[in-house]
Amino acid sequence: HILAARDLFQRMNQRQGRARVLDSLASLEMEQGNYQTARDLLYESLEVKEELRDLRGQALTCGSLARLYTALGEYRDAMHYLQRERALVSRVGDDRNATLVRVELGDLHLRYGNP
Repeated sequence: HILAARDLFQRMNQRQGRARVLDSLASLEMEQGNYQTARDLLYESLEVKEELRDLRGQALTCGSLARLYTALGEYRDAMHYLQRERALVSRVGDDRNATLVRVELGDLHLRYGNP
């Protein structure tokens, strides 16, 4: 169903809807351990959201990229995307998610011995 939705949004030229479907598809790929495919889907989604200036969408995708890089053990890249998510969440004034991002940042620092 997700692939059909992706193709439908593509035919309808609905870039924002297609980008959101790409995020869902990337999550499924990560659960199956297909990290390179997930990374490609997330980069494509992020590019569209940047063009559309969808700050909330960019924050969501950056959070997904941070989780992906954390799963791969790539601390520097995970930190980059968590910091980017933090900045975007701050710009849109989403206090609840800002707190969650701070918790994720703290967890990542502790995990990699950088308290």
